Amino acid sequence: MIVNRCIQITDQEIACPFSAQLKWINGATRIEAAFQGQGGDWKMIAAKNRQLLSRLLRQF
Repeated sequence: MIVNRCIQITDQEIACPFSAQLKWINGATRIEAAFQGQGGDWKMIAAKNRQLLSRLLRQF
């Protein structure tokens, strides 16, 4: 996973776009995710696959 930047949403939440290899998708994909801080760790609470959305929009 490659994270280039994150945006702070609240004191305990950040949003980050990143690239990742997912088993069910061939090649790297762009993902936007929200993370919540818990006890010194970050837990992903929401995610969107941006590459799939871009492919769908190009069809129209």
